[in-house]
Amino acid sequence: MMPRARSLIACLALLASLQTAEAQVQVYTDEAAFLAALTANSIPATHESFEDDAAWGHVRTTIAGGQKTAPSVNSRGVTWTANNGISGITTGEGPARTGSWGFFQLPHGDWNNGITDGFIGIGDQQMVAIGGWIKSTGNAKISLELDGVPVDFGGNNATVNVYQFFGAIDLGGFAQFEYIELEATPDDWKLIFAEDFTFAFGGTLVDCNQNGVGDALDIGSGSSEDCNANLIPDECEIAADGGSSGGPYFCTENCDPDCNGNGIIDACEVTVPIVHASGPLSPIGDGIPQSFLIPTPPAPQLDVILSFSAYGNLGGPDEYIDVDINGLDVGSVFVLDGSDCPDGPADVAQLIVPLALYQQAVGSGDATINMVASTEVDAFDCESATSISVEVTIFASSPLDANGNGIPDECEELGTRYCVAAPNSAHPGGAHVHALGSAVVADNDFTLETRDLPPNVFGLHYFGLSQIQVPFGDGFRCAGGSIVRLKVVMSGSAGVSTWPVDLTAPPAAGVIVPGSVFNFQHWYRDTAGGPAGFNFSDGVEVVF
Repeated sequence: MMPRARSLIACLALLASLQTAEAQVQVYTDEAAFLAALTANSIPATHESFEDDAAWGHVRTTIAGGQKTAPSVNSRGVTWTANNGISGITTGEGPARTGSWGFFQLPHGDWNNGITDGFIGIGDQQMVAIGGWIKSTGNAKISLELDGVPVDFGGNNATVNVYQFFGAIDLGGFAQFEYIELEATPDDWKLIFAEDFTFAFGGTLVDCNQNGVGDALDIGSGSSEDCNANLIPDECEIAADGGSSGGPYFCTENCDPDCNGNGIIDACEVTVPIVHASGPLSPIGDGIPQSFLIPTPPAPQLDVILSFSAYGNLGGPDEYIDVDINGLDVGSVFVLDGSDCPDGPADVAQLIVPLALYQQAVGSGDATINMVASTEVDAFDCESATSISVEVTIFASSPLDANGNGIPDECEELGTRYCVAAPNSAHPGGAHVHALGSAVVADNDFTLETRDLPPNVFGLHYFGLSQIQVPFGDGFRCAGGSIVRLKVVMSGSAGVSTWPVDLTAPPAAGVIVPGSVFNFQHWYRDTAGGPAGFNFSDGVEVVF
């Protein structure tokens, strides 16, 4: 379930701005920022791609089949209709952005009555967000109206014959939205097409822990942990019936593993986020790039997050920052979603650099993050000094995953099991010894853990050179030869005895060495289990 980790700072900043604005409309020309704002407000999103044949199959306009329209279509809680009385709505293959079908109306407006091309959506219940991709056949401007009131895109509402995103969030709610083209005349028609919408309804929350508070708000307030920064409370990623300590937990499907049952998602134990921050780099503009050098950064295990904060001349459609790592392009930021010398908080943006791309750029050397402004960005257009900063988050292997394979070392089974575990007073299948961690002596990360013991009994692990199966007490001795005993431990209420073997100290140091092969077993008291009052686990052979 673990999505690639995402910067919580940017999302919480969006959350704070929406909470402050209350019912004020927030406008977006960047789909990622729009979706992040919905997530930050714990508002579940609904997606419409016009691909569902059950809803849209009867309005497919094709060359072979001709025009097929309908006055309206209800799909996923929204009734889609034309913006005038003579047109119908349809889908076609030509305007598809993703999938097979795009959306438009036919005819494209009621030109005789001065109604330009557009369409309307009416929610089955109150809506709080709408966003979608629009393109036009000319350099037309688009208006998005919520309950008849246009939202202000700050001049960034022009389209060309490529899809651009336009969206808005209004936590005060609205009943309908309308996208309409503003530039056409009866002598110069400008046609618009639409694709890939996301909308959200009021009165609903993503609330996986069922406490009446949105998940992102739980995380923002600190009442829920989010160790992997994916905006899902950790208690909602661990299996509800998995027996991990520290619950309650709420995950019922596609849960994240917690192999050692300690209440920490395994993915959070095997990586540790290391953040390298540049601080403000000033100025930023055309001809004045900025760079941030990270000498020999640690090797990442996951995608790398670049989080940017900028104050500058970034409000126009041609004003943005190109980003590369060691000369390899990794994307652009502040494209259509920046501001010109903002009075409030600085603009924020983020790039997720795929692990393979980052490794291609950096390898085992230094990482230089280069930020290059487009030609329209004036470094000296603001009253205060322009600047940009970047935080680079690298998820490196933690000490709990010495071999870097993504599994906590203590959960890794080593060796080959052999011998018989005789029944004990708690378990008819007897007790079983497990060798965990790393069999590399230099790692010094080797643990013995015996499970299915009677609760709260004393015992000890020991090891020897040979494998045997000799009746002794109420069970079988499985390790023979020259025996080395480890310290006495108690099984505890769960019936589990654990002992980390220090390979650098007696009695293991100098005995367990590279190339050695030893057989391990657990010897424990069990006065209720049989006449002898003691028993043995099965055995496990480990090659070091």
